[in-house]
Amino acid sequence: MSKNQVWGIYAPYIRQFIELKRGLGFKYVTEEFIYLRFDQFTIERGETEIGISKDLADKWCERWRNESDSYRFHRCVCLSQLSSYLCKLGIRSYIPRIPRTQSTFIPYIFSKEEMAAIFSAADALVFTRRIMNSMIFVVPVLLRFLYGTGLRIGEALSLQNKDVNLIENYILIRDSKNGKQRIIPILESLSVVCQDYISHREKLPVLQSADRPFFMTLNGSACVQHTFYRYFRIVLRAAGIPYTGNWHGPRIHDIRYPNKNIILTF
Repeated sequence: MSKNQVWGIYAPYIRQFIELKRGLGFKYVTEEFIYLRFDQFTIERGETEIGISKDLADKWCERWRNESDSYRFHRCVCLSQLSSYLCKLGIRSYIPRIPRTQSTFIPYIFSKEEMAAIFSAADALVFTRRIMNSMIFVVPVLLRFLYGTGLRIGEALSLQNKDVNLIENYILIRDSKNGKQRIIPILESLSVVCQDYISHREKLPVLQSADRPFFMTLNGSACVQHTFYRYFRIVLRAAGIPYTGNWHGPRIHDIRYPNKNIILTF
């Protein structure tokens, strides 16, 4: 965290708290951004005395325009944790009440027929123009990978070559959501898909060492999540599955929860 990023009266405490959390294994990426916004918020209010007051906490926890319940909840939790930290340092601070939040999202459950249609549509993707950082040839294997392992898209795209063992058929997740490592076995059919992908990838004139991304674009760069989301919507449309958007899905992570009775090989 750059010292130039935070410059309000709470800057030193915010930096110390983030360093403490990261020392415990937490990533604290989104939280760092929230604390930067809180710091700016205190500057705009003209706060000059250390110690979070009830008025400051209440104003921070008010709902912002077009803000989701989950993000407001996250903001309030961050302030509550910072206030608790300040209290432990002997700085009297008000600990706000966390607003209740309840997810109403219902995941889309793909049928076996829909998953077969998705794989078929992915396999049929073709170039419409020459783009050297395209990940089009990754889409078929990545969809099967998410389906067969239940990984989050971020976890899959963060895999390096050394993390994928296609001899003993397992993958090593080094940077999971909770910051811990875990090993996930993979099916033989998925291993075959990955081996086929590698055989084509090795024909690319790019560096493919052990610490390079397992899923890479045509020019060897790491794949980007939002680009894959666009491909996923193209595949859904080609498979005849409506994408309703506005948080109603289907989402890419819904692929993690379907009926697992489909052969993954091409």
